[in-house]
Amino acid sequence: MEIFEFLAEQAINKALEEGQFKNLKGSGEIIDFKQGDVMTEYLAKSGALPKEVMLMKKLSDLKENNGSRKVIRELELEINILKEKRLS
Repeated sequence: MEIFEFLAEQAINKALEEGQFKNLKGSGEIIDFKQGDVMTEYLAKSGALPKEVMLMKKLSDLKENNGSRKVIRELELEINILKEKRLS
């Protein structure tokens, strides 16, 4: 782990212990991941994004580029199944 990542991780853990992240505006709300967003790209590359979010991004890209209707329907079905599992 690089020194910057190590220091950042320490600062985050300290803030968590001190409760600095409690009652933040937007806490618990769904994040709107937009295409090209730097943080989204970082999370995706690090494998930190849930499969549901990655599929939603892929679905959005397909719809914007007039992708195959069959593939779009399959992705929508897979996303709905993941949502149901998460909510149950």
